[in-house]
Amino acid sequence: MASARATAAKVIRRVLEGESLHRLLPSVLDGIQPSSRALCQELIYGSLREWPLLAPLSRQFLKKPLRSKDADIQALICIGLYEQSHLKTPAHAALSETVNAAKDLKKHWATGLVNGVLRNHQRQGISLEALSPAQRAALPDWLYSQLVTEYGDGIEGIAAASRSRPPMVLRVNTLKISRSDYLTALTAVGIDAEICQRLGTGIILSRGVDVFTLPGFSEGWASVQDRSAQLVAGLINPQAGERILDACSAPGGKACHLLEYQPNIGELVACDISETRLTRVAENSARLGLSMKMVKADAKDLPPAIISFPFDAILADVPCSAT
Repeated sequence: MASARATAAKVIRRVLEGESLHRLLPSVLDGIQPSSRALCQELIYGSLREWPLLAPLSRQFLKKPLRSKDADIQALICIGLYEQSHLKTPAHAALSETVNAAKDLKKHWATGLVNGVLRNHQRQGISLEALSPAQRAALPDWLYSQLVTEYGDGIEGIAAASRSRPPMVLRVNTLKISRSDYLTALTAVGIDAEICQRLGTGIILSRGVDVFTLPGFSEGWASVQDRSAQLVAGLINPQAGERILDACSAPGGKACHLLEYQPNIGELVACDISETRLTRVAENSARLGLSMKMVKADAKDLPPAIISFPFDAILADVPCSAT
């Protein structure tokens, strides 16, 4: 099986070429050892989060830019810089494994380059003086400019928040198990967690874990869902018998939560423009033991059969950059 670092480099390259991380990640993680999945995911998310900073930093250690066909090596170098700066991996191990990842990528010529860049980084550290304010903030130029225009001096706090790692938050499916019993189940398998006081079914983990190590995950006891997303069901407050549309549903977290919140909803219609993404909705609802009507359609042009009867509530969580 491929190593975590080589896999992460391949994924980052594909994301930078325009592919969707959410579509890539599940199948990619299936291709590596279960024990390496958490590290691989951390390297991918962390390096992409810091990419506007890591990419120009990496160029400080290169005599000339890498060719576009070697974008995976560029990604691997940035992964190495991220791991050295942000993770607690022993320095010698991180360096050795990142160099070995170049071999996994069939780029044996790059082992010396990767080794040299990361050793120089260890010895010299980094210089931020030559970087632009946007690069130092690890934000794209266009976003940094817009945020400065709108928030002025508040940009520093916003930039710091955008680089922070959100906690892993679970939503307990109380149709299957109570929150207190699920917290006990987590403790029993050595997963440190606490109740999220602002959410009726939320639990916050002290660190991220592979979802398949969560007790009862395959049986639908819990789902991973951010705190803000868990507020939606309460805001809609669905009532028994109501007809509700989730207009941009995939991967289905909010639609599933609505049915957990009010199992006697009359009809919940989950719509998405992508057949592939709608499959994720079906998988999640089946795992949780929930039933909804799924429709492949553009929410701007729903089939007449769907809109012939009015909806009591419409959830339109339109795709965005989360900014």
